[in-house]
Amino acid sequence: MKRLLKSLSAHTLGRWMAGDTSDRVVVLCYHSIHPTKEFSSTDPAMFDQHLGWLKRNYDVIPFRQAWEAAHGGRLSRPAVAITFDDSYADN
Repeated sequence: MKRLLKSLSAHTLGRWMAGDTSDRVVVLCYHSIHPTKEFSSTDPAMFDQHLGWLKRNYDVIPFRQAWEAAHGGRLSRPAVAITFDDSYADN
């Protein structure tokens, strides 16, 4: 996940530095946040670090606003929506 975030960030921030943020909206999908389960996307401590980094570098928006943010004009900085693909109790 860290590699994915770095890759997305590098691509997005590269375009942002070039002045092109008009369509920079990233949607991240986590499966599960759990301290020990093998199938989880990450553990709670790392997820907290992800959220802190995202908050410092992106506008965190609700998923329902992602399409509008991507197509509604220029953004002041890249935006990210965070989703979960299931409804386990740990989410």
